Amino acid sequence: MSTLHSNNIEIGSMTSTQRDAMSSPPAGTMIYNTTDKIVQHYNGTSWISMSNVFSATGGTKSTSSRSGYAVHTFTSPGTFEVTGSAGSVEVLIIGGGGGGGSGNGSGYESGGGGASAVYFNNNMNLQPGVYPVSVGGGAGGANGSGKGGTGTPSTFNSKTGTGGGGGGSGGSPANPGGCGGGGAHSSTGGGSGSGATGGSDNANSPNSGWGNPGAPGGPSRGGSGGGIGAAGVTGRGATGGAGLSFSITGSAVAVGGGGGEGTGGAGGAGGGGNSNSTMNDTGPNKNGASQTGGGGAGSYSSNGMTGGSGGSGKVVIAYQN
Repeated sequence: MSTLHSNNIEIGSMTSTQRDAMSSPPAGTMIYNTTDKIVQHYNGTSWISMSNVFSATGGTKSTSSRSGYAVHTFTSPGTFEVTGSAGSVEVLIIGGGGGGGSGNGSGYESGGGGASAVYFNNNMNLQPGVYPVSVGGGAGGANGSGKGGTGTPSTFNSKTGTGGGGGGSGGSPANPGGCGGGGAHSSTGGGSGSGATGGSDNANSPNSGWGNPGAPGGPSRGGSGGGIGAAGVTGRGATGGAGLSFSITGSAVAVGGGGGEGTGGAGGAGGGGNSNSTMNDTGPNKNGASQTGGGGAGSYSSNGMTGGSGGSGKVVIAYQN
């Protein structure tokens, strides 16, 4: 045990284990708990925190439009540190979206990339301490006969938003992911989704997050990528699976939309990329939207034009001040 000196007051500094090993401390004993990083006093029965205010640092901190709430947003890796007492937070974890497939001479119709699985919890209890945060990136689209890449995951407090699966190209099947990528022309099937189906706006997810499979391809048609609110669809110009909306920042924002099928399919609501219906045209919005985990669109191409990249992820933590 060490001693802190502040304004001529000596406070013993010790871990929770050392505190609990004290035999019959006198009521009124005050310590600085180095495990929980709080000042506590003994009331004769139990140890009581001197602070009942939850506070934290990390990421980009802002004020929510919900009165009395603070929001921390991470768009790159970092740490979230609870500096006050223990408390409850809301957490949204979005990984990187999957890349879209690429059409080629053996099959022009490619699959859209799957969205990231999205984890949401409106009542996660956190103790004082430091919590690492990782943020996933969107995967690149396929270029030629290969399939789109799989997005990387975002993580916080042992929970994960799994990256989206890449869309299929030609004879290459789609990748599985948090949401699966869509299959390409005549390929065997869409990618499976590791997330749970049946999600709804602002609904708490299971530990796997919300997610859906991509659609299989078929003769002269591809499949769109799965979104967190709906599976992908097979067909020329098929729209990507829809995402879901979350109001953790105070305003509803849609995330987790699947990428459109490669012959002009629109992206799913929630940041999915849009395919262009003109052969060998890149299109202006083929990439999944940034910070949504949306899947990239498939490309409509006879020469291996690159599919859209998946959208990047983010982690958002909100709590009442």
